[in-house]
Amino acid sequence: MQKVAKQTSHCSLGPYWKNKLTKKKLAAYQASEWGGELKKKVEEERVLISGQAVLVFEGEAFFDHQSISV
Repeated sequence: MQKVAKQTSHCSLGPYWKNKLTKKKLAAYQASEWGGELKKKVEEERVLISGQAVLVFEGEAFFDHQSISV
């Protein structure tokens, strides 16, 4: 859950820095135990995040009797 919260922060801060720096493409550093560099592209309603990733967990979630693999 902690990693999801950090990515949410990047999505929230993307539009702020886009307006502040007047740039749609941004670079960021994730300062945490997993750490790493990532790139963000801020579009109209989305923030696209790219970079290297490592599979931390795998699971399955159930919503309204439908299964979604994670």
